[in-house]
Amino acid sequence: MRFLLPVALLITASPALADSVTDCKNDYLAFDQRITACSSVIRNKPREAWAYIARGAAYRAKGDDDKAIADYTKAFDIDPRSSGGYIARANAYRAKKEYDKAIADYNKAIEIEPTFPGGYTGLGNTYSDKKELDKAIAAHTKAIEADSKY
Repeated sequence: MRFLLPVALLITASPALADSVTDCKNDYLAFDQRITACSSVIRNKPREAWAYIARGAAYRAKGDDDKAIADYTKAFDIDPRSSGGYIARANAYRAKKEYDKAIADYNKAIEIEPTFPGGYTGLGNTYSDKKELDKAIAAHTKAIEADSKY
């Protein structure tokens, strides 16, 4: 009988978790609803890096870059090979004017996925923010080259 209770709880929790997964991935939900849904996924499946990245995106959209950065960082503890996650965290650092951290994350994204132009574009924009225009032009040139191959 002891074994049946956890199984029954798992079965009844499953539809709710499925709804949370769907809502966590839904970019059109209100930010707080998406954060709540992603938090539910994380509580039930704490090793799902994508859920931290999705919740981080909702925090970013809501204007809370610090919480977004914390979630992206947690995602990398689980899956350090997410180029999109590094770009997302770099964007948050750039918004906070923490340019050197942004540059490091854009470079990490480029290292992981060198043919994706997004890392180069973000890198170029950050160098432009820093008024390092030669580096900005070089990064944007690489973005154009990568885009032609992507």
